[in-house]
Amino acid sequence: MSRREMLARSGACGLAGLGLAVRVPDGMRNYPGLVLDKNPIGYWRLGEQQGPTATDSSAQMRHGTIHGEPAFREHGALAGDSNTVVALEGRRSYIEVPDSADFSVPTSGNGLTIEAWMRPDAVIFNGQTDEHYVHWMGKGEPGKHEWGFRFYSNAY
Repeated sequence: MSRREMLARSGACGLAGLGLAVRVPDGMRNYPGLVLDKNPIGYWRLGEQQGPTATDSSAQMRHGTIHGEPAFREHGALAGDSNTVVALEGRRSYIEVPDSADFSVPTSGNGLTIEAWMRPDAVIFNGQTDEHYVHWMGKGEPGKHEWGFRFYSNAY
């Protein structure tokens, strides 16, 4: 496996929702099925009860590795949803997914769509740089990212 990997990281909030009390609409009860019907290149629900594997439910089965000390079996974002989530801290806990040309915008030629349920209002941290942001997802190595996403702290 190449060192270039897709990293899923989040600040203090985790990649899945943390404690928002929103009712699950009837049309969303089969949400994983709706996502998988679109034949995504990866789908990590992050409902694992333990690590170290973050299961990719897509047909590609690009399972990730959970690193650090995440919180398992956390309540999801939607009230009435009995599913639990993995809460990731970002520095001490994150998920790595092996590299694939499908994650490369110029190589795949298919563009990029990412969906993540997060709670950015809870993002308060010192940051990774003087600009006070946390890099929560990207493709590449530190300092050499093809693409990346970040949140800025509410504290500044």
